[in-house]
Amino acid sequence: MADYIHAMKRPFSDLKRLIIGILLSIPVPLLRFLTETIALGYAYQCGKTAYEGETELPKWEKFMKLWVMGFLAAVIALIYSIPVLIAILTLARDLLKDYMFVGTETTVAALQNFGHFVRSYGPGIFVVWGLALILSYIIPIAIMKFVIDGKFGSAFHLRFIFSKIFTLRYLKAWLVVTVLTSATSWLTLKLVSADALKDLTAANVGQVLVSLAPFLAVSIIITFVMNVFAYTVYGSIYKELE
Repeated sequence: MADYIHAMKRPFSDLKRLIIGILLSIPVPLLRFLTETIALGYAYQCGKTAYEGETELPKWEKFMKLWVMGFLAAVIALIYSIPVLIAILTLARDLLKDYMFVGTETTVAALQNFGHFVRSYGPGIFVVWGLALILSYIIPIAIMKFVIDGKFGSAFHLRFIFSKIFTLRYLKAWLVVTVLTSATSWLTLKLVSADALKDLTAANVGQVLVSLAPFLAVSIIITFVMNVFAYTVYGSIYKELE
């Protein structure tokens, strides 16, 4: 059974390696496509080393390999997300059609009132939400299959993937990761100063950004930590499912 306590402690097992990951997760303009992808690749490497039985954070090495791993994993997630993207485009098409032919005021009113929006576009909304939920359940195992095998095509061995996701062990691991990552994301958002955003004007943008700096720093730290935690869990459970 996956050791969730160890998985939560693992990002903090080596302070130096943790700091490197946090620094690479900072969204630096022009560099973020390189640095953030490397940080993601490192999280997937944590999944691979957890699968191999290692308990400490892996070394920061072979940065290009980490970048390729992160980039290809993103491509895998994008390919799996095509049904969701189609559903979103279909919903957007319906919104645009209503905006053009039903009336501007009616469509804007639907967008401004959540209840009205759900009543008007409920089926499309629930299709998008349902597909997104299903794919969030499938994609981690697909990425782990790719990371473990080292082959891009392995992420699309659907018979293997479905044989792993329809198990109580994986369901439990996914629920734990999803609940904890959602809770930490919600808590991070609560750190935003409502007063700072309420008074946002062109004249005080700098002041607002300064006030939001602690929130952004905490958000970056939590994002990296939770990525390492999540794929440590998935790597451990992947081993158990073999």
